[in-house]
Amino acid sequence: MKLNNVTLALVALSISGGALAHGYVQSPESRNFMCSNKGPANTNSDCGNIRYEPQSAGEFAKGFPTTGAIDGQLMSAGADRLNTHINLQTADRWTKNQVKAGKQTFTWAFTAAHPATKFEYYITKPGWNPNQPLTRESLDLVPFCVADGSGYQPVPATGFHSDINTIVRHHCVLPERTGYHIVYAVWEVADTANAFHNAIDVMYAGDNENAGDETPIDSAWAIEVGSILPTLDLAAGDGVKLRVFTAAGESPSLSGSQITIKDDRSGKKEVWAHALASKINAERNDLRAGSKSAEGIINAIYGKNTLYTQAASGIVRVEIEIQQADDETAATASFTASGLKASYPLVAGATTVNLELATQGKMDLVVKIFDQNSLVKGYHTLTLEDRAESIAIPMNNLKAGQFSLVVIGTDAKGKTQQQSFQFTVKGDEKPPVPGAIPAWDPTATYGDACTKVTYKGKIWINGWWTQNNAPDAGGEWGIWREEGSKNMHTQCL
Repeated sequence: MKLNNVTLALVALSISGGALAHGYVQSPESRNFMCSNKGPANTNSDCGNIRYEPQSAGEFAKGFPTTGAIDGQLMSAGADRLNTHINLQTADRWTKNQVKAGKQTFTWAFTAAHPATKFEYYITKPGWNPNQPLTRESLDLVPFCVADGSGYQPVPATGFHSDINTIVRHHCVLPERTGYHIVYAVWEVADTANAFHNAIDVMYAGDNENAGDETPIDSAWAIEVGSILPTLDLAAGDGVKLRVFTAAGESPSLSGSQITIKDDRSGKKEVWAHALASKINAERNDLRAGSKSAEGIINAIYGKNTLYTQAASGIVRVEIEIQQADDETAATASFTASGLKASYPLVAGATTVNLELATQGKMDLVVKIFDQNSLVKGYHTLTLEDRAESIAIPMNNLKAGQFSLVVIGTDAKGKTQQQSFQFTVKGDEKPPVPGAIPAWDPTATYGDACTKVTYKGKIWINGWWTQNNAPDAGGEWGIWREEGSKNMHTQCL
């Protein structure tokens, strides 16, 4: 059955609060979403800061495909701080959504306010090369789905900049393809010059039930029970093994399938993940590890390997345990922190803390200062290698009280050390105003005649030496006399 190459979308707006703006495709799960901490666990990894801002990546000037997004950097511009690895493109780099040709709903999640001009959906051509950076040449530049936003802007229901405050759904028809493809979704903003671009990695597995008579291949390895998610490089002597769980708990008899890292090359995260997956596939008849093709074939890959089992195995979950050997030959990095005072003055609600940090070896250092309510009031990061550095940490909007300063150091092997300190911030000491008359101080000595002080809202002047005599205590002929009174000290006139 052949499907139309271009279908005008029927737009269904399902508003759950909020207005349109920064956003990402939530379903099918976009590369941005799978990279983020908002997305499903154990999907895309090693994506950099996009983990915290899936809604902000892929912003270009609008006009695609004529202008705007940059070939080879279609997911995020090269200079973008969210670009860490997001444009890397290999057949096994990204987790894929299982899809079928036919009806497909695309769901956008938005986090800030802008109306939409339109949404367009493109897809890679048959025969595209999945092992080269994505370019316009990779895509069929006639969108298979267009949704007219008409400048519509929903009214917020849960407040501006909530986590997900608006959902928009587009009902499209996904063209026929086989194997791995990328859907390239473009949302054009109405009231700015920009558009947002998301990649959706998909793996075709046959047509939808209502789109034709083809029957998708049903793999015996249908149950996902975990994944090999490589997140760090390992050193010689480190090991990785499986922990297998049934409904009754961990099963030692089913666990095992471990590898030991021999050298730096075999310890690279993508390499050891491939090695472990290959060993599982060679040794076991109850598990398969890797990426599943449209034909249901599972092969080990260099990257995240999904773990599959069969219904009769009784396995419900598989975990990966990394065992890092202590490297006795490596120098242990450490740090010292010094120079913190016992107390600091609070001046107009602010103060500055100075600290001396020094390391032996290389360490990444994070300094945090917490107030009495465990709120972070000061923050500083730096990396030092066999040297010392003085840092100043300004803090504002403070109240007097006890504060905690914490320094955490992380060495090249990921081991951490912590030092914690306490100090006090004392009462608000406002800087003197030039020309201002000071308040009377019962502890002060006033040795010079004709000194002015304020007391109970009035200005007083002394006639001779005094100490601890309240200005209003001596009457009209006392040591202190109100400025402007008829009996003012003659020498002070």
